[in-house]
Amino acid sequence: MHAAGQAGKNWQCLADDDRCAMPMENQMSDTEIIRIWRDSYRINWYDAGADGRVTLTALCRFMQESAWRHAKHMNLGFSHLAENDVFWVLSRILIRVHRYPMWDREIAVETWPTGVDRLFAMRDFHVSDTEGNSICSASSAWLVLDIETHRPRRIAPLIDERFLMRDRHALDRKPEKILENRLGETTCRRNVLYSDIDIHSHVNNVKYMEWIFDSMPIELIESHEPEEIEINFLSESSHGDEVLLYNEPVSGNSTVFVHTITRENGGTALCRARSVWKSRDGYSH
Repeated sequence: MHAAGQAGKNWQCLADDDRCAMPMENQMSDTEIIRIWRDSYRINWYDAGADGRVTLTALCRFMQESAWRHAKHMNLGFSHLAENDVFWVLSRILIRVHRYPMWDREIAVETWPTGVDRLFAMRDFHVSDTEGNSICSASSAWLVLDIETHRPRRIAPLIDERFLMRDRHALDRKPEKILENRLGETTCRRNVLYSDIDIHSHVNNVKYMEWIFDSMPIELIESHEPEEIEINFLSESSHGDEVLLYNEPVSGNSTVFVHTITRENGGTALCRARSVWKSRDGYSH
């Protein structure tokens, strides 16, 4: 799944646009409905960092893989939407990490849709170990975009209400809009490479997170790890784009940062983020 993006196109979805409504097909019986989707994954060596523990970006990939699988079960998977000339994009996500397990451990991912908020389809996640101990929790907001116009279509007509779990939440709040912040000195400059591109020919959302982490001071990376990250994906980026990364501590706090990634040509904001870091010694492994 890739990040939501405007690329200079009109995002407003008109209420009377018939294309925004897409009827549900292949209705399931109540006994076939799986409201909470569960998957098990083993943390491979390539999912771990230098310390041998799973990375946050790997956890994101596990969660989004389960989201894909559940969407397919809901008749809202990639192929089903492609038949109707639309596709999913991740617009916002908030993740809180409780601990980072070592590689070669097995983890369980649970995910469920919590409802519709305007044009957003809301989905939560919880990741735990085999003994049920919490690893991380997340809340996310997704859009369905028209393949040709990249304008959002209304979410509500797509979703079978029987799947929604409006009273079950992984976190105490939803991901919010991150306001524009002051840009200081450029922290990092990079070109969008072919390996950054996903199935929709745009930069994959996890790549933005990787870029942010790679641009942080090595002293912070070696002594701390992200306890929380919130990201707004704002615009698309494609192969060959040159992007600039800005990281700023919040009010002099050495463990809370705001981040902005912009396209160098034109200065379009591609994403904004906020991260909270905690000493590695503060975690139970």
